[in-house]
Amino acid sequence: MLLFVGIHPVAGNHIPTIGASPCDIDIDFDYEIQGTDVVFTAKTSDMQNTDIYRWDFGDNTRSEGLRTKKAFHHSGDYKVCLTVFRVDADSEDRVCSKSICKIVKISGDDDPCDIRAAFKIDISNGTVVFHASSNNPQNTDRYIWEFDDNTRASGAITKKEYRKNGEYKVCLTVIRPTNDTDNQVCSNRICQTFKITDLDDPCDIIVDFKYEITGGKVRFVAGGRDIQNTDQYIWEFGDGTRAKGIEAFKEYRKNGVYRVCLTVIRPVKDQDRLACSKTICKVIRITDAPDDCNIKLDFKLDISGDILYGEARSSASSNAKYLWEISDGTRGEGQAFKHQFRSNGIYKVCVTVIERQTVTSITQNCSATVCKRVVIGDPILETDCPIKVDFQYTEGRGGVVFQGRSNETDVEYFWEINDANTTRLTGSTINVNLAPGTYTVCLIAVSKSHDCKQRICKRVTIGKTDGRISPVPAYDIINVHSDKEIDSYKLFGASQNPIHEGVVNSTATTIDISALRTGVYYLLLFYADGSTSIDKIIKL
Repeated sequence: MLLFVGIHPVAGNHIPTIGASPCDIDIDFDYEIQGTDVVFTAKTSDMQNTDIYRWDFGDNTRSEGLRTKKAFHHSGDYKVCLTVFRVDADSEDRVCSKSICKIVKISGDDDPCDIRAAFKIDISNGTVVFHASSNNPQNTDRYIWEFDDNTRASGAITKKEYRKNGEYKVCLTVIRPTNDTDNQVCSNRICQTFKITDLDDPCDIIVDFKYEITGGKVRFVAGGRDIQNTDQYIWEFGDGTRAKGIEAFKEYRKNGVYRVCLTVIRPVKDQDRLACSKTICKVIRITDAPDDCNIKLDFKLDISGDILYGEARSSASSNAKYLWEISDGTRGEGQAFKHQFRSNGIYKVCVTVIERQTVTSITQNCSATVCKRVVIGDPILETDCPIKVDFQYTEGRGGVVFQGRSNETDVEYFWEINDANTTRLTGSTINVNLAPGTYTVCLIAVSKSHDCKQRICKRVTIGKTDGRISPVPAYDIINVHSDKEIDSYKLFGASQNPIHEGVVNSTATTIDISALRTGVYYLLLFYADGSTSIDKIIKL
């Protein structure tokens, strides 16, 4: 599976919409060409502060914002696309988008960097000769070659020796000084791939393995083409353990998804290499492993005013460690726990027990987690007050902008932010300077017509990145890591309904995608602070 992170336009002039589209809007953009610089300005029929504007300039560069400026370094026609993303105000798990594309013509009259370069490749066994050319009759261009083994060369003609069959990539950068007063230097970079197929490569090993699962026990057997007695076999079982041999046995103590890799090492008689190797990995799923970490955990809570008293109970030994976490950012340790809340609301309280256990001569960390929700104070529930309230936030250079919204128009907004001094502000939109960190932000909406109020609180993480997905490419599983806590995720295909979803409650998770067909997918992440992000996935 090949994975790309971020929301970017796909081929054509639209992006598949996730969820039922709530944004029946008209979008457009204007642009003003100033030599090789172009100023772009987006326009929508009902602009909202939570809208996200993404630009694709047709030269593999992108930008974001309502208004942006782009410097094109080469003349030509560029397909510029604007995509507007909008979160549904009534349901945050639905996101829609709309795109528009235009052709922008950049004239070469003011372009000092109109470099047109090319190169050809001559292959003879493992010897490859590269010939560069450009549109510079003065022959003042410099040619820099970059090869995918991290070596370089210079000159219009260069030669390189390859010792293994395979597909390789080479890039040529043409550097040209200009005659302007700023001593500007222009460059153009082009790349090609080519194949070496006629070498007698001792490392042309075809590797494979089979496995049989019985409960938590797995038998692995290596196979493949041209197996030799001098080959070495190294197994990695995906849980930090290893084994050697053409056949290996592994007993897993926990159910889950494991990535098992086999590496075959073959000694060779080569002046540059002592050995060569080949690795293959497969994902296996264990569903019937014996549960050696069968820890039973629960906790009771007593609430007195704004003070919470918690006491955990488990089947673990007295040496076990207890970790508490509350959704307002508070953490603690110990079997008994006490916490005073700074404001009324509904909070999630979680306790985790960790114990070091030795089972059948294997020492491992065992753990269990239980979460409950508590109500502090007397918040007015939606059944008592018919208004609905929510808010979004956007980070920028001028601070963090919070924007509240409600299904009623005759509403007053009051904000509480649990920074060092508990900041209190009023207004539907506020701008606050916050240092990087995690805050609890509460919005109280007071309805004059219904004589009631509604409150919502969220954990907001400032100055930290959204989810990052690896590896690239990924074949069977994807690993999601974030600086912010991820509540849950939904995976979409071509339809509007999710094909897979799950609960995370952590900053990292692993998703098994081995059963997906080849195609384009979208991963929608929901964070504990109320924000969302979309990651585009291409599975091969």
